[in-house]
Amino acid sequence: MLFIRSLLLLVMLSLPTVARSDLKQLTILTEEFPPYNYSDGKSAQGINSEQVKQLLNKVALEKQIEFLPWNRAYHIALNQANVLIFSLARLEFREKMFHWIGKLSDTQICAFSLKSASELNAVNTLDQMQQYRVATQRDSHTKQILANQGYRNYQNLLDAESVAHSIKLLNHQRVDFIIHSKEVFYYQLSNLGTDIKSLIQTNFCINTYPLYLAASLETPLATVKQLQAAFKQIKQP
Repeated sequence: MLFIRSLLLLVMLSLPTVARSDLKQLTILTEEFPPYNYSDGKSAQGINSEQVKQLLNKVALEKQIEFLPWNRAYHIALNQANVLIFSLARLEFREKMFHWIGKLSDTQICAFSLKSASELNAVNTLDQMQQYRVATQRDSHTKQILANQGYRNYQNLLDAESVAHSIKLLNHQRVDFIIHSKEVFYYQLSNLGTDIKSLIQTNFCINTYPLYLAASLETPLATVKQLQAAFKQIKQP
């Protein structure tokens, strides 16, 4: 009998578990990407942040959402275990790079230019735009979309740290176009003043892409499945 008990104990200890301690190992990363996710100085705000906070409440996990520059957050999520990241566009090339917890929202990608640059008014496709200089965000899905179309770094593709930085490059004529999330671009543009807003136009829009909460690939599958199940529950009407 003692032998059987000892054997059962060894089997139980060898089985993978999904304890709260697994969830407590999680780090949750995002960027300033209003209106989807942004910080008010005290906590995470925005339509996507609210869904992530609901998920954390659902699994009884008290964790702060950390705001980092996107390229830094993205590289941490690519290279470390137990990392959640949002709002991450779900694209084909990223499919096997992350575990996808759940869809938060959609965003539309558009190209913007100065109204005063009349020679650019007729540009309404990615192919036409390729002969011009374009600002996008490092490690973003917009940059990957352009790279797939043949755009190249330091030729017709320049990295910008933020929307404000992109607009600065545009105003100083270091780039001809900005390509970014339409919702985020106009949200941040409105905060920069009506004078700047009146100088910029939308040339064309590309596609709408889903934004997700995702987990790093090395995150334990048991943790991933627990989060996926909880996310489905909070999305139920």
